[in-house]
This record gives sequence, structure tokens and C-alpha cells, in this order.
Amino acid sequence: MILSEYYLLKCFETSEYRRDFLSGENIYLNSTAHFWSIENAFQQDLEGLVASGSNGYLLLTKPGFEEVVKRASSVNEVLETVNGFGKIIGEGVDFSFRIDGYICCFYLLPKNDVSIENERLFFLNEEAKHGFSQYILNYCIENRSEPGNVYSSIFDANSFCNTFLNGMSQKGYALTSGDVEYRDLEISQRIKLYQNKEIAQLVFTKPVKYSYQKEFRIFVSKQAGIIEDHISESGIDFSRSIIGTFDFFNIHSRSE
Repeated sequence: MILSEYYLLKCFETSEYRRDFLSGENIYLNSTAHFWSIENAFQQDLEGLVASGSNGYLLLTKPGFEEVVKRASSVNEVLETVNGFGKIIGEGVDFSFRIDGYICCFYLLPKNDVSIENERLFFLNEEAKHGFSQYILNYCIENRSEPGNVYSSIFDANSFCNTFLNGMSQKGYALTSGDVEYRDLEISQRIKLYQNKEIAQLVFTKPVKYSYQKEFRIFVSKQAGIIEDHISESGIDFSRSIIGTFDFFNIHSRSE
């Protein structure tokens, strides 16, 4: 994708959250673990999932076991070769394995689909407006809010990414960014991607049911330390990349 051809739209639950983000006073990012713990089933998302199940094995391993896993083509093959590198100390346990980090999410909006005039956002075709309306509707369901309580901001994609990535990297974070691919991956495919260290594909692939999100994301990870539920940073100036702020009722189609 050519980033300069897009805007990034970000929604906030309150005008205060939006103000604090835009000013750089509170750049608040949730962790992948946060989305696993949400009680609202509609909003709950197994971000960064590699594998999970309820018929697992608890293993006590020795150095070298990771090479056994990398070479194996199935769980049975791992169990058959575990002797010498560890032992099974439990069976039938629930387990989950994910990629941990923090996520900053946006709706990817082609510049050719919209016109921005006097703090009003106009969609230039019905398909684009319908897609965005579906996104807003689902956002409201996820956050148990009304459309009138959705507060959004639009950024120039290229300018924002440069500012965000430079600012956060100076604070010691590692970052990767890109648009999300919507594809249903089997657990075996996820494990294979992890074995091949194709972490970006795991982080930037989501189930097809989320395709309405048309998401561009920035994945942020710590180089060391414990993963918290969220991080909050400050001091990054987004002013040059802000195109406008829009509340839901200032969004229209060209025919209106």
C-alpha cells in the first residue's frame, strides 16, 4: 500500500480521551492481553493468538527443547521426542499462547473516497459511506455507546506514522505498522508462522469476521520488562498530521 494515499481515522469513547491523545498528553495503548480479558463477548478478541486449547500438556523442559518444537510437524511428534529434553508433568490442561505487545488501531480511509470541508466529512461514493457506517455501528456495539457519543479524528497517514514511530522508538519501544489482512488461520498455520518467526503475519492477520474494521495498526513492543494491561506515554506532537476532528453527525455523503 502507498501510505500517502490514505487517511487514518481513530475513534474515541469521549472527547476528553480524544483531546488527550491529540495533544500528546496521554497516548494510551491497550495490550493484546487486554482484549483477551474483556467480558463483553462481542468486543472480546484473541489478539496475537498463536495456539490455545483445553487438551494440552504441561511440560518441564531443558535447553534444546525449542529445537524439538521447531522440527516437529505435530503435537504427537513433540511428545514422542520429549524424552531427553524434558518430561510431561500434566495432561488435559487449558492453555493459550499469544504474541504480547500493544496496539494502536485506525480505520483505513482512502483519500479518494472523501472530501473534508469546514469540519465536515463528505463521502464521495455510497460504498465508502456504507463501509464506514458499518464500522461505526460495530464500534458502538463493542463499546456499548450511541453514535452521538463517538468522537473521531483524522490524520494524514504518512505524517502521523512518521511522527508516532519516531516518537515511540525514542522512548525505547520497537514498532511495526501496516494494514491488517483478514483471513481465517488454522491453529496449525499459526504455529507454523511462529516456528518460522513470521511474527508480523500473526500480528497483522485477523479473522474474516472483523473485516468491517478495515484496520491499519501499529504494533508496539517493549524490548524488555513485564507486559502491562496498557501503556500511557506523552510528549509526542501530532499537530502537523491532524486533518480534522469529526463527531458522528458531521459525517455526510456528497448528496446530502
